[in-house]
Amino acid sequence: MKITILKKYKKGVIVLDVFRFLEWTSVLLLLYSLLFTILPLKDASALAGVSAKLSYQGRLTDLSGNPLGGSGTNYCFRFSIFDAASGGTKQWPAGAPNSTTVKVEDGVFNTDIGTADSLATFDFSSVDTLYLNVEVNATPTTCGGSWEQLDLRQRIDSVGYARAAEGVYSSLLRAPTGGTAVQIGTGAGATTPIFLNLDVENIEGSAVDSSCSTNGQMWYNSFDSKARICQGSVIRDLIDGILVKDEGTNIGRASVAINFTGTAVTATKGSEGVIDIDISASGGGVMTYLGGTTLGANSATISVSLSTAKEHINCYLESKGGSASGISQVRFNGDAGAASYGWNQTHIITTAIADIQDASDDAIQLTGTAADTDPTSSALKITNFSDTNKTVIYDTVTLEPAGTNSDRHHGVGGWYNTADQITSVVFSRSAGNYLAGSHAWCEGRDI
Repeated sequence: MKITILKKYKKGVIVLDVFRFLEWTSVLLLLYSLLFTILPLKDASALAGVSAKLSYQGRLTDLSGNPLGGSGTNYCFRFSIFDAASGGTKQWPAGAPNSTTVKVEDGVFNTDIGTADSLATFDFSSVDTLYLNVEVNATPTTCGGSWEQLDLRQRIDSVGYARAAEGVYSSLLRAPTGGTAVQIGTGAGATTPIFLNLDVENIEGSAVDSSCSTNGQMWYNSFDSKARICQGSVIRDLIDGILVKDEGTNIGRASVAINFTGTAVTATKGSEGVIDIDISASGGGVMTYLGGTTLGANSATISVSLSTAKEHINCYLESKGGSASGISQVRFNGDAGAASYGWNQTHIITTAIADIQDASDDAIQLTGTAADTDPTSSALKITNFSDTNKTVIYDTVTLEPAGTNSDRHHGVGGWYNTADQITSVVFSRSAGNYLAGSHAWCEGRDI
């Protein structure tokens, strides 16, 4: 089918035949882009010759209808596309159009639109109505004269089958030329479209949690039978599951469910897909790590700041020994005031038993009155209600040299404070330092 349109030109009449319609060509470009995205490269090679230029043919005459150009004369043309028959907004090219030199013989010429200015990235579906604007330079050959526009712009229309392709290339589904992805949907609320890139691979790479560059890209990896997606520049399984950690250590991803057992554990779904786990909701039951300290160098104290106050606390001291003979003792919340503490213990030395106590002291002495430099291990059970004095039950072992019986200290103590809960525990020596590598830590729960 051929459409012939007569246009008046200031120095003549131009008869223009558009024998390959612009929108039909845009559909061909779309199909090429779609096939290139989905088919493997070896199948797409047959489509590599699709041109991004549009053929344009016409006849140039003077006002009397006499053909111009003679046996062959070069004329300069400029082409642009607008969204209105007059005025309107220029849609292509982005800047001023470049000139195309066309040889005219006996009035007949044949040229390509898209040679001087590329049409490869122009989106014909972005505007429903488009008009072709043609300009001819008044001076042939040198093109040094003024540019004169045809009185009327030519509307770019489509044929029936090209209109049928609107369902394939429209605002809801498109594949921009030169791209590697198909746009699905309008991308509402975004300044740029939402793209979907489909692919297939059979390699050992593209492991979960490794980096990727095209967000939204999806593919199936037949090597490990996994469907994957590039999400936030990180590769994820499409059925990704949640990463389960145990105190920071990765256990794995649960793709079906995570099952919590025990009356002391409850799980609720919070905002943004976060699962909140409460391990003390049903009367405690499970001890929670509250904090710990390992000495990097010798120190007179080992301080443990508790992450939260609990009604029952277990604390442990593992001392590698002292730099000088001294007594191991404990205080709370930085309190070292006289008469704030009291203690009473049984000290077993070989077979001898000694009862030692102090009802008014500035610390609970975990080794009683026995000063030494030997490694020491202490375990404390502390009742930590805010409105009562704090009770402490403790056991301490002092490891004597080989061949010598170790000392045992079993005792009870108290911190006389009815206003505060314990939030820090400080182990100290009456003389010398704890050796580097000594460690203390606490755990707790509400009762």
